[in-house]
Amino acid sequence: MNTKKTKKKYLHECRLEEIKLGEVPLAQLVNELSFIENKGLPGAYLRGTHGGPANFGRPIPLSDYQKIVDAMSSTITETPQRSEENIEEHDEIVAKILEIGSLMGFSASDAEEDTRIARGAVVDAVWKLSIANLGEIRYVFEVQLRGSVDSLILNLLRASQNPTVRACVVISDPDQLERIKDETTTLSEDFKKKLRFLSIKEINDAYNLLKTLTGFREKIGLQI
Repeated sequence: MNTKKTKKKYLHECRLEEIKLGEVPLAQLVNELSFIENKGLPGAYLRGTHGGPANFGRPIPLSDYQKIVDAMSSTITETPQRSEENIEEHDEIVAKILEIGSLMGFSASDAEEDTRIARGAVVDAVWKLSIANLGEIRYVFEVQLRGSVDSLILNLLRASQNPTVRACVVISDPDQLERIKDETTTLSEDFKKKLRFLSIKEINDAYNLLKTLTGFREKIGLQI
């Protein structure tokens, strides 16, 4: 199976160099950070604006950056896999999703014109199917190996607004899936009804099974 080269997915992207890993509760630092001017609404400075960077597209002061880095010193976590390995695994999973969809009779795509599913929403892969009297339906997929859970949920929330989307499928490891489920408990019922959760193992199992069945059909010359 060939995997595709990583391509630009979002309008605002940049390469990052890992400096320090850790977590710091926002409440612990909010009163010390100058870029958060309205202390009563700190979350507004951490969200992207119209699909762009957080803090209303403005850089934070170096002094604020240093306070955040210093506060992380006691909460350093184990360094995860190198980004190159995550990219390779991510692309391999997406490629399997596309092949599974094709084997199941869908038009599967990760092309930008198909994955830009709604305004401000770009997903990893899409399955499309035209059904008489129903028109076109879509299943959208997001592979989450690392990154912001909040950004993932916001992206899928926007994608779900497309009336042709029947399901928004998240693929990740079991621990992250549980975290994502917890983060979506307070969201609208309409959105939660469209959410589906699959582990990476389930994708691999489905892929291997469908490949086996395809080989079986070919061996006996099944035409249907």
